[in-house]
Amino acid sequence: MRQGITRSATAASDLTAATGTASGGAPTRKSSEGRERWKVPPRPVGGNSAKEDGDRLVLEKYALYETKTKFYIVGWNQADTRYRVLKLDRTVVPTGPASADSDQEDAGLGVTEDAAVYSHEELQDLLEALGAGNVGGIQMVIKTFYGIAGFVRFTSTYYMILIMTRAPVALVGGHYIYHCETTSLRPISIVPGARNAEETRQLAAFQGVDLSKNFYFSCSYDLTHTLQHNLTVPTPDNPTNAFATFNDKWVWNRHLLRPAFRHLKDKSPWVLPLIHGFVDQAKLSVFGRTVYITLIARRSRHFAGARFLKRGVNDQGYVANDVETEQIVTEALTTPFYSVPPGGKRRPNPRYTSFVQVRGSIPLYWSQESINMSPKPPIELTVVDPYFSAAALHFDDLLGRYGGPITVLNLIKQKERQPRESKLLGEFKQCIDYLNQFLPVEQRIRYNAWDIAAANKQRDKDVIGILEDIAEEALESTNFFHTGPEPSWYALNRDADTPPYRSTPLLQYGVIRTNCIDCLDRTNAAQFVIAKAALGHQLHALGIIHHPRLPFDSDAVNLITQMFHDHGDTVALQYGGSALVNTMETYRKIGQWTSHSRDMIENLKRYYANSFVDADKQAAIDLFLGIDTSPPVPTLHLKSNPRRSYRDWFTPAHLEQSLDPAGALDRIAQAVAQDDNYWYTYYRPLMLSDLKNVFAFTVNSTANYDSSALPTGGHAEPRDMSPFTPRLSHSASTTKINVGSGVRRWMSHRGRREQDLRTRIHSQRIDEGGPTPLPAPPTTTEAIVNRLLNPVVEPEEAKEYASYMDQFAHLSLSQDLSEKDAHLYSGLDTPPRCASSRTAGHAMAPIVFPAWDEITKVPGMRHGCMWGFFDEDGVKDNLGTLNLLTAENVLKARAEIVHGDRVQVDWPLDRPAVPTAGRKCFEHKILHFDADPLKPGLIGNDDEIHINTQSTSQWDGLRHLALQDGSGQFYGGLTQDEIKAGTADGRLGMHHWCDAGGIVGRGILLDWVARYEAKHGKAAPAPYQTYRIPGCFAVAAYQGTEFRQGDILLVRSGFSRWYDNADEAAREKHWINNTNTNFIGVNAGGDAAEWFYSKHFSAVAGDTIAFEAWPKQAEAPATLHEWFLVHCVYTQFLLYRKN
Repeated sequence: MRQGITRSATAASDLTAATGTASGGAPTRKSSEGRERWKVPPRPVGGNSAKEDGDRLVLEKYALYETKTKFYIVGWNQADTRYRVLKLDRTVVPTGPASADSDQEDAGLGVTEDAAVYSHEELQDLLEALGAGNVGGIQMVIKTFYGIAGFVRFTSTYYMILIMTRAPVALVGGHYIYHCETTSLRPISIVPGARNAEETRQLAAFQGVDLSKNFYFSCSYDLTHTLQHNLTVPTPDNPTNAFATFNDKWVWNRHLLRPAFRHLKDKSPWVLPLIHGFVDQAKLSVFGRTVYITLIARRSRHFAGARFLKRGVNDQGYVANDVETEQIVTEALTTPFYSVPPGGKRRPNPRYTSFVQVRGSIPLYWSQESINMSPKPPIELTVVDPYFSAAALHFDDLLGRYGGPITVLNLIKQKERQPRESKLLGEFKQCIDYLNQFLPVEQRIRYNAWDIAAANKQRDKDVIGILEDIAEEALESTNFFHTGPEPSWYALNRDADTPPYRSTPLLQYGVIRTNCIDCLDRTNAAQFVIAKAALGHQLHALGIIHHPRLPFDSDAVNLITQMFHDHGDTVALQYGGSALVNTMETYRKIGQWTSHSRDMIENLKRYYANSFVDADKQAAIDLFLGIDTSPPVPTLHLKSNPRRSYRDWFTPAHLEQSLDPAGALDRIAQAVAQDDNYWYTYYRPLMLSDLKNVFAFTVNSTANYDSSALPTGGHAEPRDMSPFTPRLSHSASTTKINVGSGVRRWMSHRGRREQDLRTRIHSQRIDEGGPTPLPAPPTTTEAIVNRLLNPVVEPEEAKEYASYMDQFAHLSLSQDLSEKDAHLYSGLDTPPRCASSRTAGHAMAPIVFPAWDEITKVPGMRHGCMWGFFDEDGVKDNLGTLNLLTAENVLKARAEIVHGDRVQVDWPLDRPAVPTAGRKCFEHKILHFDADPLKPGLIGNDDEIHINTQSTSQWDGLRHLALQDGSGQFYGGLTQDEIKAGTADGRLGMHHWCDAGGIVGRGILLDWVARYEAKHGKAAPAPYQTYRIPGCFAVAAYQGTEFRQGDILLVRSGFSRWYDNADEAAREKHWINNTNTNFIGVNAGGDAAEWFYSKHFSAVAGDTIAFEAWPKQAEAPATLHEWFLVHCVYTQFLLYRKN
């Protein structure tokens, strides 16, 4: 014990006496109080302290102590077993003005790093000795903080910036990444004095950079480099300083750290680099396997600033809004970067992948002056450099960091009425062409220019499809990083078209660089699609999925979509002053009305920030980064750097692949062998942890997305739990109650088309009968509001309720039950409804229909027959789907009235002049009262008409057409014989419609004619031929129409327009003499019946003869007349007027 006290006291002497910036201390020193201390040198790193976490000490927590003349910062590891001490002399007075140059020799800071490593007991002895050796003792000022962000001086004393609280945001290889939550700015000097005005001004400006927003750090992982660099590039043998191992470009607190720490040793635990950008992590749950997705966005400190104040490139080749985005995907079978087989040594963990892409302003000299308060100031090329020297420096830096080839995706506008962005288009292309002529062919910059804004304004442009093609092409040239070989079972399942099995790690060579004018909205959409494509390849390389393609609307894609929305919002706020203006919804053409209002608000925020806030923001950033903004002093002898070659603008070594896949495996093995600190950083031995406090357990997961996907008991079937299955595919949408669909509607994944990318960029079209846009997962605010306003019961809930009601159906009933009770307990043979009364016109909850595949089979009828569904208490129904015209639906329809205009859809009673099928022509007589002897003296008229209701506009009644399969049955089993014999007792008569309140509801028009003629640029097909209109869902998608239960569907085919405009000769030829009765109409084949059923219309109407194309398709099992009037019980309205 005595030996420990002597050693601690010696170290105390060293810390108390040492001043200046030198590291360590001499064996013999005198304290500031003039007392001689013990002459025993401090122990080297490690000492007698435990070495269970290796020689590299990682400081996780800190405490601050003070004496009259010194600050002592104590740092210790996660396991609370090893401690280091740093001393700051508070008596050193800075001399001279503060300088932005962080390399100045006279920094005015007295910082000493104690090389000794202490145990807990030794630290206590040290603190006691320090307290005894200093007048006034030693006091703890801050019990716990989490890092030193740096030191800053304005006009007088230095301030130290301490990270007070942190929050874990990601876990990579067992190394935590933290977000800086709060900081404290504490003056060091003990000399009292009031702050002068300039000190106060600069302090306020410095605090304009909020360290609690989007600043991240890791105590044990180099966050300034990519995963590939950290695992494959060895540490320099002789680093020049403590900062040599970090990527200087991303260290935002470099200026703050260098004055105090520039003389520290390599890998000093006191140096804590902060990156500015975005970090997020989430996990996929794949049938018990956990896959982590981590996004790390690093913003460059060079040429950093606000939107209109930092544009283009500077003389050093640094561009504005330069952000590197890394996407790490790993399967968490083992957490660290290595795995240890039983009885073996460490080997690289083959389950880590990484993909990197970048964004940055166009590397030309251009600017935008916002002095006239314009939201879109004019763009000016300020310097025209025929040799593009600055751009050459920029691309040489990209080649040095990522290798080649580089793919450039330029998304600026190409055609404008008033040229703005397009001014840069030709200049940038000329720049790429100039640089490429000196590069080897295989390393040339691959340039893609595409006006995404113009393409997005056209309905027939497949924006997402083009971006997916660009992404696949870029990934094919750059690859991604994978720490191991492909899964071994891939080698056993190869075919002729499959690339050879990869048995070595995979390296990323090259990068895709994306830009628009601001590198915000359009760039983020493109980067998301590229990231989605990369995610598919990363998951395939890990053996999670069989094919490297991920469909939209799957949990996996929804997860990364949300992550990139947050990523884009954060980057946009940092540079532009507002969140994204155009999100992925804009470019997928979904939720247009909601995204439009959001875009307007964000545009206003961005305009306000650019006009009134950016100047102060830029001044704060410059001060924080140590950028001297004062004008240069003119001198006669300017020292300039040697001029670079205009031809050999690149560094030849940057074009060489310094590492092959086989060598990468050895490098990764060396890296994981040095990862000694993992266990005591990630795990806390002998400490009880609550799962709620374990980051890996609480991180966002796809397992939390949709609880309705879980089994619900009874006979309910669980849904597919794969995160790679579209949740709302086309087939699923036909069986799902449509709640709030269209609030956010996702375009279905169309897959990559095998055609030239340039051709795809210039010409793409969405097929007439293509898949309909699909609703997004119901997690948006709009979807929640719609569900609250229009609550429904999902099919899964209906199944659960049915199983609950049927659970005792197998039990025998007591003979003593009355007939009414027996029917009550045994008659539940149809799916339940959500109301006790379904009388049309009365308020009720929406009716829950079974899915098409689950409709109860009616003996002797085709599948899909709905007999008995609307019956109540043994009484046969007479309304069919007119039961859906509830008071609630009528009120909702009324709420959508905007102008109050009335539109007549009936044709005149005498149209057509000659009815079909030999029906009686319309007759109209006017009977005058004065010619009637029974009405003497009266003046007036009566109208007398003779009409066959089928000769003009009409609703088809439920007794109009029976099944034509020989049974001759109508809806509910009524027969023709009963009608002829007069025993039908009024069943299925139209008077039931009148008694229920008539046909009043929300009409939905699908204008197929307008859609066809707008798309093809020519007149629609002649309606007097058997032309089958493709699926109505394509027209609905084109119009942005959303269906609701109880809607009245109207389909416009153009027949009545043709008839009204045709002359008598054309009518006689194509109407009267059309003996085969061939007419245009809806396609009745395929899954038409299922689609109409899934939408739950109350009635359908058309402007043609039979609604469906006539005559019936031979392969169709039945006409739509039979499906509607007999099976699915729709009422048809034919020959409506719509010109």
